[in-house]
Amino acid sequence: MSKMLLICCSCLFLLACQPNKKTSDQCPLGEPTPIYSLDLPFVKSHSFNKTGQNSKEEIIFQDSLYLTIRQSGCEQIRQDYIFSLEPSPAANDQFWIQRSIELFGRLASYSENFYSFNQWADKINESKSEFRLTEPFEVAPQTFVKIDRIPSPEETKLIVSLLQT
Repeated sequence: MSKMLLICCSCLFLLACQPNKKTSDQCPLGEPTPIYSLDLPFVKSHSFNKTGQNSKEEIIFQDSLYLTIRQSGCEQIRQDYIFSLEPSPAANDQFWIQRSIELFGRLASYSENFYSFNQWADKINESKSEFRLTEPFEVAPQTFVKIDRIPSPEETKLIVSLLQT
């Protein structure tokens, strides 16, 4: 399963970073590119902005899920998936870890082209008892997942970071 996750990780990172002739000499994976687009029937609203190797993509899905994806890095890619959720009462780490699994499963359910999100959900689920909020957890060699949340009276931001080292 670890080998399969590593393949899925690579595919997801490569999907997000297409090579570009101008930056390929500077950055092997090229510049960040959007993961979603308005051409997808399940996307209601979409924006994508990039500056060099940093990008910010904002998506509102037809089912009202709001997601911001921040990508950064050149040889070591980082993707932050920031879900804007209803305010939640104080909850323990396991609640947020389980919510991350559910949300990545939801991303995968939109289209078979996004099946790799199921692989991330499965990998988090396999080790969910070992995860701690704010602490990167190695899910495959040199590949980490970090889960955090930022509560406020208006909303809770659930942040799932995929990191390469």
